[in-house]
Amino acid sequence: PELAPIVQNLATLAHSERKHQQAERLYLRALTIFEKALGPEHPELTHSMNNLARLYFVLGKQDQSEAPYQRALQIRESALGREHPSTAELLHNLAKLYVLQKRYRDAESMLIRALAIQEGRWGSEDIRLKGCLFSYAELLRRTQRQAEAQKVEHRLRSLLPRENVPRP
Repeated sequence: PELAPIVQNLATLAHSERKHQQAERLYLRALTIFEKALGPEHPELTHSMNNLARLYFVLGKQDQSEAPYQRALQIRESALGREHPSTAELLHNLAKLYVLQKRYRDAESMLIRALAIQEGRWGSEDIRLKGCLFSYAELLRRTQRQAEAQKVEHRLRSLLPRENVPRP
């Protein structure tokens, strides 16, 4: 199992250098090593799954992106709990995929759940909510719910320094 984190880091490096085929091979290799060493339901696998899903997402391979996100989410919910911040991270990532696929109802339920987990852990004024709030505002705009989007954006602006606030 000592080799798996090294392979994972090499995959992340290849991904950052836009060596996508190499990154995919390395993420899959890290996942295989983790599975053999720790078992197929160990939470450590979810990092490789999440990174592999993000790689597919970036490459426009949304059909391949969902399965690793879903599997990672299932493992984290089982191992860490449905209310863990790491679970919220995967819900958010899956929601972004669903927005891209125009699966807005699925995306909204994921984002609402992710926000509830984060607010329960960190409170409603924490800067760490910004990613989910931004994604939620984007979803609301895409579904022609401008007034709701403006409320979420107002809340987002209250969390961010003035120069970092996106304008509609």
